[in-house]
Amino acid sequence: MSPTKYTYTGFFNAGGFKFVQEKGSWTVGQYGKGSEDGKLDSSGGSGNISIDEAGYYTVTIDTSKLTYTIEKIARPTVTYPTVGIIGSATPKGWDASTPMNNSTFDANVWTLDVTLTSGEIKFRANDAWDMKFQPGSADQTLVSRKEVQTFLSSEGTVSGDPNYKVAEAGNYKVELDLHNSGYYKLTLTKL
Repeated sequence: MSPTKYTYTGFFNAGGFKFVQEKGSWTVGQYGKGSEDGKLDSSGGSGNISIDEAGYYTVTIDTSKLTYTIEKIARPTVTYPTVGIIGSATPKGWDASTPMNNSTFDANVWTLDVTLTSGEIKFRANDAWDMKFQPGSADQTLVSRKEVQTFLSSEGTVSGDPNYKVAEAGNYKVELDLHNSGYYKLTLTKL
């Protein structure tokens, strides 16, 4: 795609909107409805582009040709990842992940009540090793009820292949909170 052509697919409420080139600025690169549907106007006083019915749309604009298209689409199917705990301290060892629960995908918090032995753990998505949640650079011993930051290996924030260490065997609640991409957090609580 050229740097003047942009596409967005998502949910829109019924109503009007404009495009802005700079987030939060109404003075730089404002695009609204031109003289007819499908045409953009780059003047600051241009009118709103309208959507009559709430729903999912694909909107494409071309700022060099000053055109736009709006196409209503069916609600997209979203496939959520699975997240599991794996390691020598888990019930399945390093052979397989133990799936975690996520009752509300919007919250993006994964939990599991599990019996752990003394040993190592880490977390992975979709039963594969390309998306691992682990310490940033060195093995880290977890302390009950003490939150720690965890890192996603595929984001390039992990050095080496470190693990979390469980010092004491027992029943634990494990909580992996992934809602803040700037600070994923892990909490292990002994039950």
